[in-house]
Amino acid sequence: MKSIGGKYGLLLVVLACLIPTQVLMAKKPKWLHTMQQDYIIVSAEDASLEQAKEKAMNVVRQEIMNSIAQHVSSSTQMTLRELEVNNQYTEMSQYITSMAAESVDYPFLNGISPSMVEEVYIEKAKKNKQKIYRYHVKYPYSKLDLLDRVEQFLAYENDLQTKMNRFVADDFTTATSVEEMQQRKADLQVYQSSLPKTDARRAQCDKLLLRYDDMIRSVRISVDAVSQTEMLVSLRYGDNIVTINKAPKLRSECLMNVASQLRDKQWVITYDYSGCYADEANAAELSYTIQGKKITQTVYVK
Repeated sequence: MKSIGGKYGLLLVVLACLIPTQVLMAKKPKWLHTMQQDYIIVSAEDASLEQAKEKAMNVVRQEIMNSIAQHVSSSTQMTLRELEVNNQYTEMSQYITSMAAESVDYPFLNGISPSMVEEVYIEKAKKNKQKIYRYHVKYPYSKLDLLDRVEQFLAYENDLQTKMNRFVADDFTTATSVEEMQQRKADLQVYQSSLPKTDARRAQCDKLLLRYDDMIRSVRISVDAVSQTEMLVSLRYGDNIVTINKAPKLRSECLMNVASQLRDKQWVITYDYSGCYADEANAAELSYTIQGKKITQTVYVK
């Protein structure tokens, strides 16, 4: 019995080195396999001690998410909160609990870590002839902590929805440049990637990205003035002028020494007309490639 006690004592020493901030129990604690107010008591097992510990913390995380979902569902003001996708509705509680499977550091889950565990009990056993560790934790979780996390979740959710509403309402009429329009699309992509994988707004973002592409591709070339020495060129989105950080390409069989300069919101394109014939059309083609689409405009210099 001495040797067994010595080995067990050695195991506790090793475990104490691995988990210095937690209380390791030599005997089965009374809280094992129970439910206690202001605590989450869970366990997990694995052939690796570290993996068993990680699994146990994942269960804690899942339990906290479940508690938030239950509270939100039972709250009178939240009973009608639903997420819509393709005219079908998902209960908010289902949405919240499904988020727990994702390894994302949600702001309302800040502070959930092994260092917060109050007590640990570790068993070494055999399962299917394989040695395993059973990792039991007693994690403090009061009603006040729950309410605080519910409040943080609602703030997080409201922030996501506020941003979504802005993306939906954006018709690019306030954009002053093509680059700004493209940045708004990039911002939408970043927002979409920040959403939980089960979030119905991801599908809504896909539709919005297609609409954003269409709006960017609807930019057109406008020739505002043309003479034998220069032409003034701008880009238009609807009735608005939008700038772009590159000059339009000009292809002509007779215009020479072409140069471009951005002046305010217009590109001033100068050239040498001496190679053209007064009795011919002297057509020139302006072009841009925006969002993978080539847009062109033919202009006649007389």
